[in-house]
Amino acid sequence: MPTVIVTSIEEARTNDGDTATMRLLVTGVSAGDAADCRDALAASNYSLGQSYTGAGGAGVSGITLSNLSYSPVEDSGGTIWQATASYSSDDESESPATYSKIESSTKAEVVDVWRIGATADNINTPGATYDIGGTGVDARGVPVSALVVQQELTYTVQHNFTTTDQATVNGMIGTRNSALFLGGNAGYVLFTGVRRSRIAVNLYEVTYTFVWDAAAHLRQIPDRDADGEPIISVGGAYDKKAKYVYARQPFPTLSDFSTLPGIS
Repeated sequence: MPTVIVTSIEEARTNDGDTATMRLLVTGVSAGDAADCRDALAASNYSLGQSYTGAGGAGVSGITLSNLSYSPVEDSGGTIWQATASYSSDDESESPATYSKIESSTKAEVVDVWRIGATADNINTPGATYDIGGTGVDARGVPVSALVVQQELTYTVQHNFTTTDQATVNGMIGTRNSALFLGGNAGYVLFTGVRRSRIAVNLYEVTYTFVWDAAAHLRQIPDRDADGEPIISVGGAYDKKAKYVYARQPFPTLSDFSTLPGIS
């Protein structure tokens, strides 16, 4: 059965609780087969008529899943699909007072790898000399390209954004989430920036931008000799391949994104 990964939730949920949209990824789908996507979602409680239970769901009542749509993720070979689950109530308000809006786009990022099926000992502070194991795929230290699924997320709110708020935000840019955020497990969502536009006196539309990464933003590097060349194994499981490969976390600092100004 394909696996459902929640990567973005509560997109454009009106604060009176009448509508909500969830974006999900379904991996391991047979190439070009939407039926596998549908069956995986149904098995994970995303079937028509199902009540909304996303983050913040305690304040949302009476809305149920009214529509599901599917599309394959570009460059995934048809094995990764994005699903959009739309929820609504029978009595939708015509003019909600305020709103929060979450938008997302999914892509496959090309990265260099020396191993597949590898595992880091820690996604936050991987061991400096901890070999990640897995199957060697490089050619005498030259890496091959692999795809890592990423999702770009924007979270827009209306907020009285002050210079103090800006200082708080600046201190979090380039950090990863310390707890579940927008459906991403701790350490998988990177805060990349903020933009704001004034819409009234002392009121701004503030958009925060994030990137969820299926590898928790970890990247591989081989152990190198004094000349900077990868050390090649002679014999053994990694014969004629990089002898040791380590994981590195370029964004080691964690932050609580729920404390960002305007996010509740």
